[in-house]
Amino acid sequence: MPKTRYSEVDKECPICGGIIWGKGQKVLLEGAKITVCDNCAQHGT
Repeated sequence: MPKTRYSEVDKECPICGGIIWGKGQKVLLEGAKITVCDNCAQHGT
């Protein structure tokens, strides 16, 4: 059984749990810089 490959492009969004395709969006949310998916980027600054 092949191992599941995780790479920098297949990250999980910490807000919604969806997959971040590409680089995602870096936002400041409650004092923390996090990378989120495009849909959740509106919740940060």
